[in-house]
Amino acid sequence: MALGTESPREGRPRASRRLLSIGIPLACLALVLVFLLALFPYGRFRDVAVSRLASATGASVSMDDLGGGLSIGGPALVATNLRFRWPDGGELLLERARVRPAWSFSWLRGEPSLHLKMNGPAGSAAGTVQQSPGLAFDGWVRGVELGLLPLDQVVDPLPILGRLDAEIDLRTGPTGPTGSIRFQSWDGSIALPQLPFGIPFQEARGAVERSESGLINIREFELDGPMLSGTAQGSITTGRRSQEGTLDLEGELVVPDPAVRDMIRPYGLQFDAQGAARFQLSGTTSRPVLR
Repeated sequence: MALGTESPREGRPRASRRLLSIGIPLACLALVLVFLLALFPYGRFRDVAVSRLASATGASVSMDDLGGGLSIGGPALVATNLRFRWPDGGELLLERARVRPAWSFSWLRGEPSLHLKMNGPAGSAAGTVQQSPGLAFDGWVRGVELGLLPLDQVVDPLPILGRLDAEIDLRTGPTGPTGSIRFQSWDGSIALPQLPFGIPFQEARGAVERSESGLINIREFELDGPMLSGTAQGSITTGRRSQEGTLDLEGELVVPDPAVRDMIRPYGLQFDAQGAARFQLSGTTSRPVLR
């Protein structure tokens, strides 16, 4: 055998020894980290977390427990029965809320990203949160009961009630949140400013975008219910106050029941024999003009 060579049988044990010399210390280090994460006194930071959340949301905050451990994405914090109470009586309960580092290239730019997952009586949500330069959220919500959310803390009361699924990509902009929402809602009702009653629907779906200028672009909206069905698209230009928002929408309504048609006809709609009518909505959000 030539000098400087070794047989395959001699090479394999040496490779195995090298792997063992590297693998055993790494395994021990991983085991130590697991024990540290499992035994870390997360509860000591409960009051700090409650104080920070109260300062950020303006609510009175409480939680039953703050724990943690190792998750698929790394170390995680888990809060149970996290409750927010606002001075005006609004309340939100999260039975379980988990936060961990997100799998994101933003860490390479020195911009931390966190992955949130929450669930409670109002529904569930999950997504990635970043704060550079403003707050941003990219994720989804499932089975959210809009009537149980304290949305009046951030927007005017929504004209739509029901369960909601949505894909959300929003970030803080100069005039408010910017980005897009694609949603689907069911078994709810929608209130129109000129109607004294809510219109029930079986399903509503649509896609909405908001630009940095504040322009709200309704790319699509469809409504299907027992009283009527319809489609709409257009834009809403926001003003200094929410009541000053300018409407520029158009669409079509289909109202099969003649009695319901008679209730809506005084608002300026002209129906054909099948109960269909085209419409345009202008004016402002506080004083819409339907024609």
